[in-house]
Amino acid sequence: MALFQAVGLDDTDGVLGLAVHPDSKKKSLSYVWQLKNSGMIDNALVSFSISGPNMEDPSYAIFGGINADQIVGGVDGLKKMQTKAYRPDWTNSAKQWALDGQTMLYGTEECQQVGGEKTYAAIIDTGSSNIGVPDTMFKELTAKWRGDVGDLDCVTDDNFCQVMTPCKDIAPKLKPIGFQISGQVFELEPSLYLH
Repeated sequence: MALFQAVGLDDTDGVLGLAVHPDSKKKSLSYVWQLKNSGMIDNALVSFSISGPNMEDPSYAIFGGINADQIVGGVDGLKKMQTKAYRPDWTNSAKQWALDGQTMLYGTEECQQVGGEKTYAAIIDTGSSNIGVPDTMFKELTAKWRGDVGDLDCVTDDNFCQVMTPCKDIAPKLKPIGFQISGQVFELEPSLYLH
């Protein structure tokens, strides 16, 4: 994270590391814990508001609190989810964090093969607008899409499915996609996953 404007943090700028040291005895090395321990913030917490290029409000970070106006249901809308260590086989990182992905839904139907694995590591990456799901779930999802849309091409590009019909005509035929992560279902309407 690059800190472009320091408010109340005189002579501070540059690259900012927010991770807590894995050794609990060294947690004071964390920048956020240093802010809390020195009395500059009340809570060892950083929250982010990420804005897109066509949005009016700029992106920002809040040290020591949250903007409850940006949370559906305010502070009561926050959900606490246990993270787990995860090391993807395609990276050399020592440890990543992930949530417990439990199932994927198309409308009210699960997108798993009978007897197939249901759980997966759900990684939230704010730097990407893509959603990646296990291959078996994607195959089940494309079968359900074909049932609703018909002439669906998932071969030309194996990461995406396409059809030569405008989104406005396809959207009413499709169902929402839901991701159950740590007991909470997050649902995307067709207008949000069509491109």
